[in-house]
Amino acid sequence: MNRLARLALALGIALAPLGAHAQTLQQNNEVMFQQMQQWRGLSAATMGRIRAIFAGAPHMGQGNPAVTRHPMTPDEAAQRQGGSVDSVRRAYRNARFERICGHPYEVPLYDPATQTPEDATVCAFMFEYPNVPLVYPVTWVRADQAVAL
Repeated sequence: MNRLARLALALGIALAPLGAHAQTLQQNNEVMFQQMQQWRGLSAATMGRIRAIFAGAPHMGQGNPAVTRHPMTPDEAAQRQGGSVDSVRRAYRNARFERICGHPYEVPLYDPATQTPEDATVCAFMFEYPNVPLVYPVTWVRADQAVAL
């Protein structure tokens, strides 16, 4: 094998993993939407509104897939926590808080000196949007889009 062919082969092998992860932003967003619906239990109507917001924001997502390299996959992050992606996501669920807030991965905000969680009138996400454990946060969001989401 001549030198140029060996170089081309080595370069192709080295760059192959990069291409495997470089889906389009829309494809990556669709995966995230499916995770949100599965793990947060969002309705089809809610998902339609979320998709419409994303459709009006061409850069909104979890990073430009052409250049973004996340430091860990969800599986690697779950292994660091001693479980699988599913087991870690289940472990973060709190039945009491879900009864209070009405959704998984939300926590009630209250004054522990004078109130109980059940007294809360507002809840907050446990994680950055899309509020699913082991899912990278959304970037390139304007303030008005964040409010709408």
